[in-house]
Amino acid sequence: MSRHTLQRQAIQTTFEKASRPMSIQEIEHKANLNYRPSIGRTSPIGTATIYRNVKSMLEEGSIKEVDVLGATKSYCINSLKIPNEMYQIGNSLYFEAPNGFKEEERVTIITGIIRK
Repeated sequence: MSRHTLQRQAIQTTFEKASRPMSIQEIEHKANLNYRPSIGRTSPIGTATIYRNVKSMLEEGSIKEVDVLGATKSYCINSLKIPNEMYQIGNSLYFEAPNGFKEEERVTIITGIIRK
């Protein structure tokens, strides 16, 4: 059973307003925008709170995890409509080129941080 806090409400609002799947970092940024103005707080919702609420919402079935190729794990509300140029197979999202598009090449970009 989840607690219904102001932070949880801001996170839920973030998912309801989203037009596409979001990473944890995007959820945190947008949830803080929803949280701060509504009650005049200056301390942000922490990353641990975001992870804890996302995990709880996944268990409840109110959101789902999707794999967006080339991106980190992303999450969206279950009722999110996938745009026409995207399609979903299992938990993965794929992009489909518009009619008449001729693919010239595919490029894979890998980004990261080198630990010293």
